[in-house]
Amino acid sequence: MSAPKKRSWEKPKPTPGPWEIDSEGFITTVGKYESITEYAGCGSHEVLWHNEADKALVIAAPTMLEALEGLNLVMPPENAQCHVGILPQSRCNHCNRIKAAIAAIALAKGEA
Repeated sequence: MSAPKKRSWEKPKPTPGPWEIDSEGFITTVGKYESITEYAGCGSHEVLWHNEADKALVIAAPTMLEALEGLNLVMPPENAQCHVGILPQSRCNHCNRIKAAIAAIALAKGEA
């Protein structure tokens, strides 16, 4: 499958996730089974990327993980000042971003 067409002034964007490794070792989108990578040919260890933005994202992943871990993210208690009488923690955008970052760290470390 070829990468989506883009206008000459647009930078390519990464393929939306989530991604997974399929049974043959290719990176694919979850549920859609669209290949993100493939190999150049039989016996080759060269990976071909359908989208350079996907390649850049994978290359940046260790740096992004290190940056996220450096934030020392901690969920505020459910009765935190920002939630008392205003809205439940489950609807707090700040808390949801913290939860998402903690989940992303766990996923990157194979703990999810």
